[in-house]
Amino acid sequence: MRISVLCSRAPKGEELPCAFHLGDRRLPILAILSRWTDTAHRYFEVSVDDGRRFVLRHDVSVRCWELVGVFAAPRPQPKAKPLHCSGSTPTFSNTRGSTIPEPPISIQPECLHTRQPSPPQIGHETSGSIDGSVNGK
Repeated sequence: MRISVLCSRAPKGEELPCAFHLGDRRLPILAILSRWTDTAHRYFEVSVDDGRRFVLRHDVSVRCWELVGVFAAPRPQPKAKPLHCSGSTPTFSNTRGSTIPEPPISIQPECLHTRQPSPPQIGHETSGSIDGSVNGK
């Protein structure tokens, strides 16, 4: 799309875009983000005051400007404040003498074992002889 571009002269005499008209609206160029050339054209990626970016192409031989690309403004980030940052614990205004917050649940393991009754003891006969059993000798 052909557009009307206002230019200024750079110190080396090169024409640089400083504003352009899109429909009946004049868009001042805040910054030239990048520029490059090919055999017959010069390209400028520019940003304007509402955050949009445009790619302008200048045909040097016929001194004609065209709009060849439009990029939407970046979405604004929400400015909500988190309750607390990751890895930290929120601080309270009154800790009532304690500076360590209570854990939300107990971190001690719960004992799930139940006490079982002792097995019955079976009595054994023991010999008082040091040499062992003499039965059968």
